[in-house]
Amino acid sequence: MKHYEIPPTYHLGSPGICCAGEPPNHPRYEVRPIYTKYGNSPPRGPQYYLNGYGFDELEEVDKLFKPLPYDHPRVQAWERDQYAYKYDCYSPGGTTGAVDRLTIDSEHKQPPEYHLAYLAVKEHYPEAKPRLDLIDKPPKYGKGCEGHWWERHDKPPKPEECKGETWQAHPVNGDWCQVCGWVAPDEGSISEVKGVSFAVSSKDLFDKRKNPHLSLSVKDILANPKIPKRGISPIC
Repeated sequence: MKHYEIPPTYHLGSPGICCAGEPPNHPRYEVRPIYTKYGNSPPRGPQYYLNGYGFDELEEVDKLFKPLPYDHPRVQAWERDQYAYKYDCYSPGGTTGAVDRLTIDSEHKQPPEYHLAYLAVKEHYPEAKPRLDLIDKPPKYGKGCEGHWWERHDKPPKPEECKGETWQAHPVNGDWCQVCGWVAPDEGSISEVKGVSFAVSSKDLFDKRKNPHLSLSVKDILANPKIPKRGISPIC
């Protein structure tokens, strides 16, 4: 880790790189990409910037992660979010929490220790146990959820105080906000759609009214034959 001064012709991108699903307080939520005046990554030298330091690889940033206590409100909210996002998803053999190797089990015949949410939480908090309550009745995901406030806040911001995401102001999703959980009184425009945005090539990337399929959980996106399976990679 070395101090790095941004060259005059370079600029920084928005905070947050490959951070979706990471536990709260993870440095990936704050690290920023470095760009040349042409908008490209530097041909040499650090590619990422955080708190005055330059990094060549994101794995170097990961080493700075200092987990909050397991019983911290932000961690508990993140854990609920994991069970909501990965509902009915299990890992064959219970070997990985990644969504690219999974089986769907709506009847929960798989051991709870094989649940993808539990495996993801256990990776950072070995003391965690499978949350049978959240497996049986997972929290709502997407519109109507409690929000992803835990990523960068110590408590849910009030709607009138919520600033939204770094890339989109409140309300982030038009008629609801994925940060504070606010939902517009009129729920007729994007009703009953689960999930968060998924990376696609579109000029309307963040407009869910034009791209309703961008709001799907892991289980739902895998079950929809009309959606290209180019990797399940939620944006930050």
